[in-house]
Amino acid sequence: MERRKWPWKKKSSEKSGGESESSESISSHSERFSEDQQEAIRASANEDMQSPEVTSEAKKMDIDEDDEVNESVKILTEKLSAALVNVGAKEELVKQHSKVAEEAVAGWEKAENEVAAVKQQLDAAVQQNLSLDVKNSHLDGALKECVRQLRQARDEQEKRIADALAETSRDWEAKKADFEKRILDLEKENSSLKHELVSCRGELEVVAIERDLNARTAETASKVHLESIKKVAKLEVECRRLQSVARKSSPIQFKDEKPSSTKKSIAACSLEIDMMDDFLEMERLAARESASEQTSSDEPVIPELDSMTRRVADLENTLEKSKAERSGLQIALDETVDALKAAESRIVEAEIRCNELQNELAAVYETNESLEYQLSTMEEESRTMSSSIDSLKAELEDDRNISAEIKTKCRELESELARMIQESELQQIELKNELTAAYETKESLESQLNTMTSSVNSLKAEIEEERKLSAELTTKCQELEHELTRIIREFEFQQSTHTNSEPKVKQEDLAVAADKLAECQKTIASLGRQLQSLATLEDFFIDTSSIPGDASSSDIGELWRLPSNGDANGNKDSMRSSSSTKNWNSLGKFFVRSKSVADHYNGQE
Repeated sequence: MERRKWPWKKKSSEKSGGESESSESISSHSERFSEDQQEAIRASANEDMQSPEVTSEAKKMDIDEDDEVNESVKILTEKLSAALVNVGAKEELVKQHSKVAEEAVAGWEKAENEVAAVKQQLDAAVQQNLSLDVKNSHLDGALKECVRQLRQARDEQEKRIADALAETSRDWEAKKADFEKRILDLEKENSSLKHELVSCRGELEVVAIERDLNARTAETASKVHLESIKKVAKLEVECRRLQSVARKSSPIQFKDEKPSSTKKSIAACSLEIDMMDDFLEMERLAARESASEQTSSDEPVIPELDSMTRRVADLENTLEKSKAERSGLQIALDETVDALKAAESRIVEAEIRCNELQNELAAVYETNESLEYQLSTMEEESRTMSSSIDSLKAELEDDRNISAEIKTKCRELESELARMIQESELQQIELKNELTAAYETKESLESQLNTMTSSVNSLKAEIEEERKLSAELTTKCQELEHELTRIIREFEFQQSTHTNSEPKVKQEDLAVAADKLAECQKTIASLGRQLQSLATLEDFFIDTSSIPGDASSSDIGELWRLPSNGDANGNKDSMRSSSSTKNWNSLGKFFVRSKSVADHYNGQE
């Protein structure tokens, strides 16, 4: 078996203090580490057994190399943290200087604005003083003119009021006399109309009484006429009946019974005449026919019938006369009612006219009162104008005093403004000096940041390479794990099949498997240490990227971020963490299985 020396276990002879040398040493270590990993995997795959001395030396070399890597990483982290602290302090100084400069500029601008405002106030005060002087002169002239106009207006108004009062009193007296005359005439006319109304009412009552009497007489006449008609009809019926009886009986019997039959017919007529109503014309015709056809025995009934017809004709004439009188009375009644209505309308018009005259009289009184009120208000206005003139004079004096005070204040403000301008100029010079110093410090810090960013980028590239190597190692570990499981299965199968036949071969196989297992454990331990160093480097860079910087200096913050911005940062960090966890999980499973296999071998031995 060939014993190869591990080139990545040699100690580095030089350790530079600068950031560029440290980055080169880390890159050389990463290259050596990748080569050593490949050689270790090949040696573990090719060699079947290895002595315990070689394994102990390899462990010592691994430990020394890990210590060196950890120390170099610690040194780099300390340098980076110190650089970040210095950068933050210098940025704070730059911020403070910029704030002081901004405050100075703002104060200077504020002072200039105040000076401009004071100048404007001074100009406004001067203009106001001039306008007040002009206003005072105008007010004096206006006051004199107003007093003259007041006196003239008062005299004219007194004359107008006196003339208006005299004219209104004359008009009112004339209207009052006219209204009184008209009221007397209307009262006389009203009394005459009332007398006419009373006489018309008496006549109407008489006419109504006469109309009632005529109606009653007409009713009685109509009743008598109807009764006579009924009697005539009954007589005619009786005559016809007697004629028929006479025709049937003999002449002897007729002569003997004549007086008794006439008496019976008259009694029957008196009893049966109440049963006929509306047959006057028929009765007349029947009477005429009966008069022509009656014989000598019917002659005593004719004069009574004639008297009855004459009476009926008289009653008809009286009824027509009563109807004519009634129509005349109705016409007269309508005429009297119309006259009454006309009289009532005249009375209503007279009352309305009287009310209108009273309203006009009240309006005249109101106009007189309004004129008196206007006179009193004008007197009050003249008093208020005199008081306002006095107040204007007092205000003019106050304005003069205020203008004098404003002039003194303006002088004081001008002196204070000159002093503030001098102070602001001195502050501006100091701020300019501070700004130049701040810009110089900022430029030096930016140069340092650029160097640091270049070193950080190189470290990030090396870390990416180390991660790739760790991924390859994990795959190789998985392959070794599968190989171990396969060997265990073959061993179990051989143990089950050849338990009695080949015990010596079994022991040799077990020894070979134990040697391979020890080699695998060593390689796994070295891989675990390398992964731990990579994890510490990754944590260091994550911590440096999460150090809080200034929010305003976005360029510096972007320099200390990881290679990708935005959401890609979070995605890469999550992928890295997930890959590291997967590697550690696979290594843990491998350690557990290797331990179980070793225990199994030891138990069988």
